[in-house]
Amino acid sequence: MPNDVFADMERASSRASRAAAADHVSAKVAEAAAAAAAWTTERRAHRDLLHQKRETFWQTKVESERATPRRLWQSIDSLMGRGHVPLSTSIDAPKLHRYFDEKIAGVRASTAHDTLPSYVAAPSHCEFSAFRVLTNDDAIAAICKLPDKRQAVRHRPTSD
Repeated sequence: MPNDVFADMERASSRASRAAAADHVSAKVAEAAAAAAAWTTERRAHRDLLHQKRETFWQTKVESERATPRRLWQSIDSLMGRGHVPLSTSIDAPKLHRYFDEKIAGVRASTAHDTLPSYVAAPSHCEFSAFRVLTNDDAIAAICKLPDKRQAVRHRPTSD
């Protein structure tokens, strides 16, 4: 398949996956399992399409460069990450450590004469005595109560 066909398929798959994710987030608690399954299916289809696209690209690349082994090996080296500029040897662990020590010392020096932060003690009757474990259903219910971002957008009139 030509790359432009793959690009169109990838865009469509990506759009479908994002739509399934949005449906999953905005679904009611009872519909959440079905929406999650649909989103998972779309993500898997998108991932499979990307794998197929990469595999087709490299198969085509190898076939087209089979007659020129030097170019084929350059492509393989590129794929394997070989041929990149080596890491700098001018920076070592002690230099990096010294840099951060100096940076921290500079921040401390620049804030040394600032006033200390003030804190207000909580009233004695305030306490967190009751905590409970939140379940996935609690989280889904809370998310469902949030306003829909797509509906919250208000278009302002322009003077065109």
